[in-house]
Amino acid sequence: MWRKQLRFARTGRFKVLSVLCVVVTCVQWADAQVSRRAWRDYGGGPDNSHYLTLDEIKKSNLDQLAVAWSYPTQDNIAYVFNPIVVDNMMYVLARNNSLVALDAATGRELWIHEGLTGIAPRGINYWESKDRSDRRLCSR
Repeated sequence: MWRKQLRFARTGRFKVLSVLCVVVTCVQWADAQVSRRAWRDYGGGPDNSHYLTLDEIKKSNLDQLAVAWSYPTQDNIAYVFNPIVVDNMMYVLARNNSLVALDAATGRELWIHEGLTGIAPRGINYWESKDRSDRRLCSR
């Protein structure tokens, strides 16, 4: 008798854990889909999906796309740096490995930090606290 009860308890716990795993996975997937409006990490997000939700670009208007602006690096280095965009500010590596902030809409240079050490050649990440009182650019 007690073996049947023990087996039922194990089966019940397994079902609860299974449902809990499905719920957690769905919540994480939904959160990932909602947050696809900014490119804050290398590859677009922690999952490296290379994906953004953009309503402005559709199959019907692909032939109308054009280069809006470009930014000359002003050196001869071949960069593999992945820019990130946060709050309409794009962060790039240029000018002899300097960190440069650009207005993402116009390409206008906002500031430049020269002589920084420790920046990974592939890119940086952005982190902020929940209340946005603490915000950081982090080397990969």
